Amino acid sequence: MSARLHGSPGRADEMIAPSVMVNEIKAHTDYQNPSYPEYDSNDWIELVNAGEVTQTLQDWYLSDDPERLTKYSLAGRQIEPGSYLVLDEVHDFHNPITNGFGLNKAGEQVILSYLPGDARDRIVDYVRFEGQENATAEGVAISIGRYPDRAEWWLSMPASAGSANVEPFEDILISEVMYHPDETGEYEYIQLYNPTGREIDFSGEGGAWQLDGDVEFAFPSDFSLAAGKKVIVVGFDPSQSVELAQFIANYQRGF
Repeated sequence: MSARLHGSPGRADEMIAPSVMVNEIKAHTDYQNPSYPEYDSNDWIELVNAGEVTQTLQDWYLSDDPERLTKYSLAGRQIEPGSYLVLDEVHDFHNPITNGFGLNKAGEQVILSYLPGDARDRIVDYVRFEGQENATAEGVAISIGRYPDRAEWWLSMPASAGSANVEPFEDILISEVMYHPDETGEYEYIQLYNPTGREIDFSGEGGAWQLDGDVEFAFPSDFSLAAGKKVIVVGFDPSQSVELAQFIANYQRGF
């Protein structure tokens, strides 16, 4: 990915010092306010200044559409080093409701851009996420964010707008992937692991869990994984005894 919007063909790409980045997103909220009857949600986006100098946000924009990067202007704001800026739907990036953009709880993308209108134009940060839950069974609001702040990975966690992101929820992990077997006749697979102390159901408000991307697989709606257990997803029907026996023989595992 190039530092500049249209790349740097034929020359080395430049290094740009860390600055503002998207740090946490809450895309599934329930909202009712007689003062704003047109809104049924008030989602929010948290930015953090990962740099060492105060960042003035003139010519900075937020959007959910790579074809329309200037949906919401951040002009007039600034963030000091290590500080946070929280923007919500009702008062900021979707106000009035006919302008800007909202976030889709079923999956969305958030794009942070710096667009002064010259060779410095660039997409500073891009986050794509799938469906998001509203809250835990205990009523703890759920967001997705970097952990720790400014880290590479995005995880589901208790919402903490305007402050340091907290430890993520323990959940199912992709613990092993075989995507390029050495031998002809061997099989690709994806292994999932439940590291928690509780059984986890592979379903939620949005329906059954699924793998997507280069691999697409939907789990049965009644599937669950016990604490400390693993499940392996393969590209063949496990009821086919010949293929299953070959798979077990290849990897010498006692599935």
